[in-house]
Amino acid sequence: PRTMLAVTLGTMALTIYLYIIVPKGFFPHQDTGRLFGSIQAAQDISFQAMQHKLTEVMDIVRSDPAVDQVNGFTGGGGYGTTNTGRMFVSLKPLEERGMSSDQVIARLRPKLASIAGAPTYFQPIQDLRVGGRASSAQYQYTLQSVDLPELNTWASIVEAKLRSLPEIVDVNSDLQDRGQQLLVVFDRTTASRLGLSPQLIDDTLYDAFGQRQVSIMYTPLNQYHVVMEVAPQYWQNPSALHDIYVRSPSGAQVPLSAVTRYEQANTLLSVNHQGQFPGVTLSFTMAPGVSLGEAVRAIDQAMHEIGLPAGVQGTFQGTAKAFQSSVGNQPWLILAALLAMYIVLGILYESYIHPLTILSTLPSAGVGALLALLVFDTELTMIALIGIMLLIGIVKKNAIMMI
Repeated sequence: PRTMLAVTLGTMALTIYLYIIVPKGFFPHQDTGRLFGSIQAAQDISFQAMQHKLTEVMDIVRSDPAVDQVNGFTGGGGYGTTNTGRMFVSLKPLEERGMSSDQVIARLRPKLASIAGAPTYFQPIQDLRVGGRASSAQYQYTLQSVDLPELNTWASIVEAKLRSLPEIVDVNSDLQDRGQQLLVVFDRTTASRLGLSPQLIDDTLYDAFGQRQVSIMYTPLNQYHVVMEVAPQYWQNPSALHDIYVRSPSGAQVPLSAVTRYEQANTLLSVNHQGQFPGVTLSFTMAPGVSLGEAVRAIDQAMHEIGLPAGVQGTFQGTAKAFQSSVGNQPWLILAALLAMYIVLGILYESYIHPLTILSTLPSAGVGALLALLVFDTELTMIALIGIMLLIGIVKKNAIMMI
């Protein structure tokens, strides 16, 4: 009896140890044959140049032997800025391509890296996505602060740190603070002497570049808005401002450059928010062979080493946040299941002791299940946990029948 009791206690301890060390995930990674791609070009890129970059990327992706179809578009897609592009890729059936979607992405990475100024990120589309966060990679880590300059400063520091971690790849940020703007500063004294008011200068610029609606053409089946602007070749470069003339009240044409000067500066393309506060989301994907639990621990350790100031808060979002909550609740879920079984068995046997005889068979089943996950290099996901729960039920039923 002492030997069997020692074996039982040892098995329980081994089960707890294996549960701690087993790689943990959320949901099993699916290969649906579909990929989602995101392009983040330079923030000062024009729409025409972005369209050319998108065409280059799509040509490279389309040339891969595992790809069937590619669709892409620029702008919108979450950020609403002209330096972003989106792609939807359909892969050939698995028996034709002979490799998983992750392997296809790994093969595309070095090819797409040859396109300067347009980093591209791919992720397999999953049928079940938890968290409702859309980004360039599968998992997200968000920084928040009420101080926008401090947030932007630390976002760059954290991004550089995450890029150095071997556990994660495809690290990118939705921080858009390097756009270009041209400030037109006019000399009020000179403009007033020439009879030019600020409103007149503003209206002239809006007529040239603002696509002012001046009329509507009505047809029996449709209507068309008529807008006024300079010819396309004149709004491709800021130097076109030197060709703008402002008509004074006296009818004279005054060069805009005579009463203005131009100052170039950086500007925010967008300010993203998490709840009520400004936020910067860093997206990442696990490196091959790394579980989500290992990636989360590596990021937590990196944040501890950096030492974020009190005014900047970092939290996981989307699927990564749901995974953290799931991992924290798993031990309580297992304990609740064991307690429910103990109560039911106690009622059936009308004893406080005999149910422990049945439950003593469960640790050996847990050891076998966790060892199987380790041997076959499989993560402890929600699906695996459901399988363990079913295994516990089968073992308990067998123990009742034997006793």
